[in-house]
Amino acid sequence: LGDVRVDWSVFSAVTQGVYGESHELIRQMTTTPFFGNLGTRPDIEVPTAWTPMDEGGIAPPEHKGLAYISNGQAHIWRWCRACSEEDVGTHGVVYWRRTHQLPGIFVCTRHGTPLLEVNMPYRVRQPHLYLPDSLPEAPVAKAACPPETDLPLAQALAEFAVNALE
Repeated sequence: LGDVRVDWSVFSAVTQGVYGESHELIRQMTTTPFFGNLGTRPDIEVPTAWTPMDEGGIAPPEHKGLAYISNGQAHIWRWCRACSEEDVGTHGVVYWRRTHQLPGIFVCTRHGTPLLEVNMPYRVRQPHLYLPDSLPEAPVAKAACPPETDLPLAQALAEFAVNALE
């Protein structure tokens, strides 16, 4: 489900622009600005050139799905327990935070605690759009950074990544 190709203009039309125009959605809801500001996106199989959009953002490759453009590595997903608890209290549901998916983010910039990480290969995540509190039992969550990691240094790297996104 998360790997289905995304056509932002169709999404915007179907939702009658309630969530904004396609270039606004790309800028606000994906990691595209992060990679655009760095000038590239990691792509193991086929290097992909990114072209600037007229609106000042970066257009994602059309052949990529939501999991790819929401995350630098579609098989690795990270979340913060404290953020998850806040999400349930505020929204009634836990969701993936875009900043937790950026490369270089191993601690939560809000709470300063190590993120949890799960590796979900395509065949695991394909049949369902999993959220942090509904993960299948097969992928085992682990700390995104080892306990001996210098947390202030990891926090500084995470803040750099968030600044690159913004």
